[in-house]
Amino acid sequence: MVMALVSAGVVGCGGGSPTSGTGASADCAVVVHWNGLTYESDLYALKSQHLDPASVATPVRGQSLGQGIEEGCAEGRSTTSSTPIEVFAIQGVAPTAAVTIQEGSLLIVHGGTVPSALVHAK
Repeated sequence: MVMALVSAGVVGCGGGSPTSGTGASADCAVVVHWNGLTYESDLYALKSQHLDPASVATPVRGQSLGQGIEEGCAEGRSTTSSTPIEVFAIQGVAPTAAVTIQEGSLLIVHGGTVPSALVHAK
């Protein structure tokens, strides 16, 4: 199977990393709540695991898991707005570890690590 590479996620409000293609500004993390869990952009996990984003495969979207809630962000700061967003399983990864959204962003459960199924050796 051929897998594309993941671009780095976005950092928390006030950072300056590229966006992950979700429409959020470059200064605000993607945060999604689904099924009692909180998921965030992959950059936090990449940094804590000292992983190069090029070593992580793009998540292959599986079945829809239903609606989650994406936290709002404006001008690089979190806002109180929230938007329903469809959440998808990632093939070969438990949804309790990571999920994806329509745009293909890798979202890691808060405090979690990049699933080993998505990490490949260079």
